[in-house]
Amino acid sequence: MRIVDYLKANMDQSFSDLALNEVDIAALTELSNLPIAGLLPDDLSGEDYWDLPTLYQALKDQDYYFQGLWQWIMGGRYELLEAMVDGQRFQDIRLYGFNSQLNREAVLQFAALVVEVPHHFKIIAFRGTDDHLVGWRENFKLAYQRAMPSQKSATDYLRQVLDYTTDSEETIIVSGHSKGGNLAVVASIQQNKAYQDRLNAVYVFDSPGIHRETLAQENFHRIQGRIHEYVPEDSLIGIILYAAVKPVVVRSSGISLMQHLMEMWEVEETHFKQVQSTTPTSQLAQATMNVWMQWQGQENIERFFFLVFELLNQTGIDSFKDVDQDFSGFIGNLYREGKSLDRSTQRFLMSTLNDLVLIGRALKRRRQTSEDSYYPQSIKNEVLQQVSHWHQDQPWVSVLVGGALIFSGLVLLVKPSYDLSFLAGFFLLVIFISGLWDLRYFWTQPESRLRGTYLLAAILAFVLSGAGIYFGGRFLPIQVGVWMIGLSLIRIWQFYRIHTDHWDIPVSGIVLSLVTFAMGILLIGQPRLSAYLPILLALGFILLGLVMVVSLIIYQRESELYDFIDHWEEGK
Repeated sequence: MRIVDYLKANMDQSFSDLALNEVDIAALTELSNLPIAGLLPDDLSGEDYWDLPTLYQALKDQDYYFQGLWQWIMGGRYELLEAMVDGQRFQDIRLYGFNSQLNREAVLQFAALVVEVPHHFKIIAFRGTDDHLVGWRENFKLAYQRAMPSQKSATDYLRQVLDYTTDSEETIIVSGHSKGGNLAVVASIQQNKAYQDRLNAVYVFDSPGIHRETLAQENFHRIQGRIHEYVPEDSLIGIILYAAVKPVVVRSSGISLMQHLMEMWEVEETHFKQVQSTTPTSQLAQATMNVWMQWQGQENIERFFFLVFELLNQTGIDSFKDVDQDFSGFIGNLYREGKSLDRSTQRFLMSTLNDLVLIGRALKRRRQTSEDSYYPQSIKNEVLQQVSHWHQDQPWVSVLVGGALIFSGLVLLVKPSYDLSFLAGFFLLVIFISGLWDLRYFWTQPESRLRGTYLLAAILAFVLSGAGIYFGGRFLPIQVGVWMIGLSLIRIWQFYRIHTDHWDIPVSGIVLSLVTFAMGILLIGQPRLSAYLPILLALGFILLGLVMVVSLIIYQRESELYDFIDHWEEGK
């Protein structure tokens, strides 16, 4: 179940019957991310407050949720609020002390509120990044700047709340999701010892970490044991910088960046459902960002993000709602502003982005992740690894192979094999090699749950290649079509099994399987289309050859970067 299901299942349980837990805290923290500016009282004493039904009705009258780019995000948060309003568990909740600051010149976006059940607990909840561009600009400053303006605002706000808190028996919790979690940690670290001693816990939900220097501070060590950090298994936000404590990895039903939304996190009884570690995709993203920032250095990273956000500011947008309302106009303005940059600035931006892409690709090829032992690494990936070795150790081989592919493609274009004999031999060879490949994985992966599918794919390939030899090596579109359909169905079944075991599914593998299936259907339904296959094969050869030669040129030009990646991998 998800958080909303937990809220509905326990809607009539009081906090005396069922103690406040991590799922409650996550749900109450999400209240800070609702569009409550101008609604909640800002009085920190708690004498002037709203309850949840009042907030629910005010937001309903506002009709906010059905507008703009953030509709699908706010919809999930509204669902949590609705579930809390419907039951008795949260009937005594008081909301007050709302503080919101937005300053484009100072690059500041901050908001927080107090969630309290008197004589039980008080949660100081910090908002994450909203849809304002200035908030995202402030976020990216974390990559090169130790302190953000919102961190000072958070520190001051927490101190003021503690000044007003006189009930020594009340449990005090600081919390935040996304950037709000970073603010919760930093604000707690920056308090004096007397105030730190009054904090019972700090809850951090998929938030950027803190800088390494902060980890050595005495103030941090005083509070570290009370920090509870959570990230989804495919986290792309909580992996930034250094975690204050080892995070709990939570199973999520979302995909990729969607897992950042806590509404997607899975719950088991009164706690989040845990998994052993983040996914290989999350780990690769973390490594890529770390290498990229170290390679570029603080000065280049600062210049890059400054230019990017200045470019966005020049388009006239203040928030992502502006983009949603006039997307084509935004793209047109962005293109014009980009073209107006001087050539050296354009080259810097493109080069910095290109380095990020190259680092990601290089790390992906170098890493043998845990999933490689679970399902077969594709032929494409192994070929790319081999090409990378050639680029590094034997560049003449890359030139030779790339040239041979281009030459073969040109020959096929100039004089295609109308009798399709060449094509028949090529496809028979491809089918046979694919069978050997699957047989290899069947033999070398005895513990794999996919072992039977490897054997099935190998048998299919050997039967069809044998049939091709039996029919004299003639090209039979139906034969190739059957192989394509059968192989793609087997691969799709493998991907389904992988997904049910919560492993990453390669997007390229899914796309390739679907394309293969569609081509198989076409070959069986329209055999005449096979006459165009020599031309497609020729274009494929030429494209592969060009990619190989161009990648060698890039490798030679970026050899210093690849050496840096090698050293980083060895020393991590």
